[in-house]
Amino acid sequence: MEESTGSRIRVCIILDTPNLSTGVATAGLPARMVTLAESLRAAGANVSFVLGDRGMTVSAAKQWHFEGVLVNPDLLYGPAQNLVPALRKLNPDLIIIADPQVVALNGRHWAEQAGARLIYEAHDDEAQLARDAGHDDDIVSTQADWQRSAALSADFVTVLTEREAQTMRRYGVDEKRLLIAPIGINFAERNAWGARPESKQLLMIGNLFYHPNTQAAWFLVELIGDLRRRGHEISALIVGRGPDELINCQAEGVEFTGLVRDLNTVTANIALAVAPLLVGSGQKKKLLDYQAAGLPVLATTEATNGYIEGAPGVVVNDNLDTWADEVLRLLSNQEHLTQLGQAGRDAIRQHFDAAVIARKALDCYRRWLTMPSAGTVIKPPGVDCDEPRWLSEHARQLGLGDPVLTATCDSIELPMQ
Repeated sequence: MEESTGSRIRVCIILDTPNLSTGVATAGLPARMVTLAESLRAAGANVSFVLGDRGMTVSAAKQWHFEGVLVNPDLLYGPAQNLVPALRKLNPDLIIIADPQVVALNGRHWAEQAGARLIYEAHDDEAQLARDAGHDDDIVSTQADWQRSAALSADFVTVLTEREAQTMRRYGVDEKRLLIAPIGINFAERNAWGARPESKQLLMIGNLFYHPNTQAAWFLVELIGDLRRRGHEISALIVGRGPDELINCQAEGVEFTGLVRDLNTVTANIALAVAPLLVGSGQKKKLLDYQAAGLPVLATTEATNGYIEGAPGVVVNDNLDTWADEVLRLLSNQEHLTQLGQAGRDAIRQHFDAAVIARKALDCYRRWLTMPSAGTVIKPPGVDCDEPRWLSEHARQLGLGDPVLTATCDSIELPMQ
């Protein structure tokens, strides 16, 4: 039952738009935030967004189904005071931000000026990600400093898995101010196609600009090449935006779809979904996407981080050298593939239903609002704040450019009329 309008908790999510290509989430982080917002609203919260306009289109802004504002990037990434008028108008009780540098630089000021509590949603262990990407010790240390500053600048912290919770505890976050709330999925939006072994087609979904996914996609290209050289007409469908050298590699038997607005269209004729991730952090949304469609999954241990013990419906194999034989073994047993797919869907329905997770989060938010504010402004010592990591990353991911809608004004109300 929803709360009366006057007593509803007001949640504002601050999010950038390069990974909301034409209003569609093209990476796990925005997909998580949009799904959470939809489920929180269904559970009785008032949810709004502040979106930094670096890729939104007029059409997407008109179809956006949350109230809020689309703002010039200068408001989101410039001096903190610039965004305060827009935030005060939204009048949130809670502000949620997932970017650690935005939290550390501006989040505390925004929350205090808007009379709200600040939640840092930590999706990853940032230092571990930098280490896995091959960065040197200085960059790894800098990323750890940014995340520690975000965790201590916020009033509260939410994470997706126990592994990231351990990182937050190590940074000094009190247990009473920490919530583990995994990614959820709305089963009503997903068709349970089940396995189609006769298609002999593998599926991988992901933001291919993300280093672990880039590595996984190149491995899949090599895997298909190996299988086809051995005389097996097995193919792969790889879904997601990515660097030109990857998506234009012209590998026989491999199709790159780019951005797909409706995942139901790519999960309908798949024999086996794959997640060959050897490095990374956080929870991998792709496993939910696969299993909600009733697909059997071949994955590594890393890919199953944050999931159910024993990973029902998933065949776990960390030795990528044996994956070609593993794929052939799995495709040879149609009954087993079907059973795996059904077992996986049944298991995640019990643990990752978005509505259940949202109700848990909302109950925690209510408790947090009865607690005193705990955050303080803590910026990493000796760190140059002129060009934070997200700026260079989004530039490489082709997400930058002149604002589409807000170049001549500070902000536009959403949904756009």
